[in-house]
Amino acid sequence: MSTIAPQRLYEEQRLFRAYRRSHDPHLRERLVERYLPLARSLARRYSRGGEALEDLEQVASLALLKAIDAFDLGRGVAFSSYAVPSIAGAIKRHYRDSGWMVRPPRDMQDLAVNVARVSDELLPPRRRSPRG
Repeated sequence: MSTIAPQRLYEEQRLFRAYRRSHDPHLRERLVERYLPLARSLARRYSRGGEALEDLEQVASLALLKAIDAFDLGRGVAFSSYAVPSIAGAIKRHYRDSGWMVRPPRDMQDLAVNVARVSDELLPPRRRSPRG
């Protein structure tokens, strides 16, 4: 196992160096294929009932692409050490940005419909909005 990790790190560095030099889309695709399981794993980790897993995987995949493009090999860290916080942050931002919509319980929705109906019934005879 100790020989696999350095070999994997060497391959990672080689791919990133080649991609930085050439910006070859095929090399980028190889990097994406290599790290897409990591992005999907993070999407599953942050998956909640209200959001489709496919949406989270898309957010994670886009964050992976940005991480690949922004990764600085000269910092001396493994790509996954850079990518995990980047991808997790993108998923958290997605939840923050899309989570503002309030979904009241069904009985509250029914109550709102009833209040609107009664307000409409009271408005014409009194010629003003009812006050609480």
